[in-house]
Amino acid sequence: MTTMLALVLMINGVQVELPAPAYLIGDHAFVPARAVFEQLGWQVTWDAQAKSLTLATPGGLSSLLTLDQTQVSLPGGTAALPAAPRMIGNLLYVPVRAVTTITGAQATWDAQALAVNLLTMPVGEPTVAELGQIQADPPAWAGKLVLVTGEYLGWQSDPFGPATRHGPPVTRSDWTLRDASGCLYCAAGPGAPAGLRPLEDLGRRLTVIGVVALADRGFPYLQPTTVTLLTGLAGVTCYLRTGRLSYQPGQTVTMQMEVANPGPEDVTLHFTSGQTYEFQVLDPEGQLLWAWSQGKVFTMALQERELKAGERYAVSAEWTVPADLPPGLYRVRGMVNRDLSSYPVTFAVEKS
Repeated sequence: MTTMLALVLMINGVQVELPAPAYLIGDHAFVPARAVFEQLGWQVTWDAQAKSLTLATPGGLSSLLTLDQTQVSLPGGTAALPAAPRMIGNLLYVPVRAVTTITGAQATWDAQALAVNLLTMPVGEPTVAELGQIQADPPAWAGKLVLVTGEYLGWQSDPFGPATRHGPPVTRSDWTLRDASGCLYCAAGPGAPAGLRPLEDLGRRLTVIGVVALADRGFPYLQPTTVTLLTGLAGVTCYLRTGRLSYQPGQTVTMQMEVANPGPEDVTLHFTSGQTYEFQVLDPEGQLLWAWSQGKVFTMALQERELKAGERYAVSAEWTVPADLPPGLYRVRGMVNRDLSSYPVTFAVEKS
């Protein structure tokens, strides 16, 4: 006798209410067809005589599923299913593979939680967003197609960021994207940045188009569909790091910013004075606490620096944590000129 186990069904990380449970039957996950397809925006028509289900979109696409048949009819032909649709009670159930084949959604399986997550692939123009906006209200962004510009952090995460401090949503193959407002994990898959190395290419600037999904406890992540490496001035890397994640009063914060031109073309950097970089420390409210340039005098002459294709250099600074500085989370940011700056890095100041 085949075992049936009730499953949790999620769409873009949010559990959905169904008229009857989803089931794991043998090796295949089955879901109630009408409820799931209607949740995904499809029109559903059941032909009792033919025992078939017609699925249609407002745009005119249609597909056909038939009871006990392992073929699904699609606009461009047919596709095989791992199991046939079946009746459970008075409801037609279909394998999850039928849902992904027809709608283009992706499915992930959490064996420990007995949960299936359908990640929809919306059409149309993506919404330009910052990672901080997504982190601030994850359910409002779930399932939306977004465009985010940031930098590649490989396997690293922000230990102080609510969306990345708990680890990747799926595997260690996931990677982190950082912009000025925060960090977010990106799931590994077809949209992963081809050829980027987890250590050597830290800070590489890129644009990601992807779908927002929710992992355990509602933390958001991106399912990339397109990753574009930026070139020219927009692609110049300004990768900032601090020596440690936490410091005590009296200790020295070391900060380094690597400037690199990973693109195929030479880039010219322009400076309005003799100052060719800057480091700043901000307090928890975002107010300027310290700047490397304070007390320094620079020439007023215009400056240029040509950065050859593949060339890189680094600048650094040190700052001693004042003895009376309150504990909290502080941020460092680095700047090359008016056009180029690093994304901020957070560090903690702890009691001595």
